[in-house]
Amino acid sequence: MNVRFFAAALLLGLAACQPKPAPAPADPKTFIATLYAKCQASKAFTVLGADAASYFDPATLALMGPDARLTPPGQVGIWQADPFCAFGEYSDIHPGFVIKSATATTAVVEADMHPEDKDDPGPSFTYSLTLVNGQWRLSDIARPSLRSIVADAHAATPLDFMQGLYGHYVSEFSTGQWDFSPLNDVAPAYFDPDMLALMSEDQRLNAGQVGALDGDPVCGCQDTYKMQVTFTVKAQTATAATIVAHVGGGGPAVVDRTFQLVSTGGRWRIHDISDPDIPSLRELFITSNRQAAAALAADEQGLGTPDGFLSALYTHYHATGRTPADFDPAFHNPQDYFDPEMVAFMKKSDAITEPGNSGALDFDPICNCQDDVDLAPDIRTTRQTATSATAEVVLPYGKNNHLTFSLVRVGGKWRIHDIDFHDQWGLTLRKIFLNYFKQVADYNASASAAGSS
Repeated sequence: MNVRFFAAALLLGLAACQPKPAPAPADPKTFIATLYAKCQASKAFTVLGADAASYFDPATLALMGPDARLTPPGQVGIWQADPFCAFGEYSDIHPGFVIKSATATTAVVEADMHPEDKDDPGPSFTYSLTLVNGQWRLSDIARPSLRSIVADAHAATPLDFMQGLYGHYVSEFSTGQWDFSPLNDVAPAYFDPDMLALMSEDQRLNAGQVGALDGDPVCGCQDTYKMQVTFTVKAQTATAATIVAHVGGGGPAVVDRTFQLVSTGGRWRIHDISDPDIPSLRELFITSNRQAAAALAADEQGLGTPDGFLSALYTHYHATGRTPADFDPAFHNPQDYFDPEMVAFMKKSDAITEPGNSGALDFDPICNCQDDVDLAPDIRTTRQTATSATAEVVLPYGKNNHLTFSLVRVGGKWRIHDIDFHDQWGLTLRKIFLNYFKQVADYNASASAAGSS
């Protein structure tokens, strides 16, 4: 045998036995962009569940443990919706991706929802990645931090749980993340199954619109960067605890918010919240859901629709030959047409107005007119939930003829909460009353100061 041929063949054989080098890892931006595309392509896609190891690094999977899945109804968990695909209203656009930092084994990628707008870039989502066996995997999702949510959900003590919860609000200003709410996709990490069921029913009855709550009952604030919180543990057993959060906003006022916590499956969760504005969050949901269910039942029978309420109201203006004084809902049985807050405004206006003066209103707000005979308005409901609605009314004359009614349910019946007159001053019925109250208060203060000088 030719020695040189044998040596060459041996070298070729050895080369064939050598392991092939691992393929170069994909750009971390490509990994994130691919996940975005999957979210946009299918609402059923999730980075959790059976395929979680394809998307998260081992350390993050170990941190989540059995919670690396969507939480089934009635069970304790963390995720009500997919934590990666939770960019909601931005799912139909094409974000821009930027590598904020990178090493050989780690990277941070930012997704900008409005890459085309340099002056107002809009919200962004930040993803931390780790290279695992040559493939990029998620180690954190920041908006807010996935790892911090998991830590809250697994808190060892009630106090640890509360400190973690309020820590999101305190840190929002410094991190630039303004979207934290325990009522949203991470609700199972903070509320017990009983409260989650009440919230879910509230959303169902109100078709995803505002229902029992129009704010965050945990925060109850706007300027979160000023928030200062201390806690008092009032009572604690192995399965329940009562903790008072003393919430301040940088000023002298401190609000005491009481949390009833329960241990469910070894996890601390909120069972109820009470404060000066909401004596019981549970009772608020229970009452609101009962009223909303009754309202929906009435609507299914063709009763009590917003259009029907306004149409019946305007029939009072169809009686040919009568004078405008025959009907004025602001002065005759206003409780039949306006919500309790507006009725209280009307009573206050009467109480502070000198006899012989007109008070806050010198016109009929329903027709925005004085000569109201034979009105035949065009009425169209543009938004409706079980407890609130918005309706547009166009009156049959050319000027000041467009009114927007904000309606609310009161005892299962529609009532007027506000009217937008679409005038040059941006006035609504509520603003008219509030402006009048301020004018009277300023006048009284001035008169009092002049009298004492």
